[in-house]
Amino acid sequence: MKKPLLNRRYLYVFLFVLISVFVLETSCKKEPKTIKIWGSVSDAAGNKVSGVKVGLQGTLLEGGSFSSGFSDMASSNTNSSGSYEISTEWKVVDKYKIKLFKQNYFDNSFNYLANDIPSGADVNKNLVIHPVAWIKISVNNINPYDDNDQISYKYDNNEPFTCFDCCNNSSTIGYGSIYSNVLICKLKGNANAKVTWVVKKDNTIQSYNQNIFCTAFDTTEISINY
Repeated sequence: MKKPLLNRRYLYVFLFVLISVFVLETSCKKEPKTIKIWGSVSDAAGNKVSGVKVGLQGTLLEGGSFSSGFSDMASSNTNSSGSYEISTEWKVVDKYKIKLFKQNYFDNSFNYLANDIPSGADVNKNLVIHPVAWIKISVNNINPYDDNDQISYKYDNNEPFTCFDCCNNSSTIGYGSIYSNVLICKLKGNANAKVTWVVKKDNTIQSYNQNIFCTAFDTTEISINY
């Protein structure tokens, strides 16, 4: 009579172990690995910027290879003190990208390797975003010599941004005795810009330049009368 009781005890122990393993595996599956990225967003002067969308992207492992493009993973917004925090499930990636976006600021992005933000990471990333300004340049030939008059002018910036209405370092050339033109473009605010121009009249060439401080969110005007 004791032998069946002993067998039942072994059966109970086996069932208990089996149930424990199942519960443990189930609980582990409910707790995926995560990553946490936090920090602040400032402008170049160190002023904290609120309301910035901070997006985390990655080149995900799909079908045995990493995707060629970045996919959205998670996003957040900076609070009134310019701080943000992104917590999301960790995924196998080759590279990460953090993108910043706010109206009247230039989009900015920062690239990181997978090892920079590993599984379970809790990392601090302080980021920078640049405000937008505009510059308006008015060019007029007010002292004409003849129809061979020529002017070449450009924005001579060390770090031009790329957008359809951004200032660039390409020269604009004007010809003739009655040349007149107005250019407006977008550049980094609260920073200095440099405008250079070269005038040719009566076979004489003269070069000029002017440094201009461009206030953020405003239009700074310069007139070139030659």
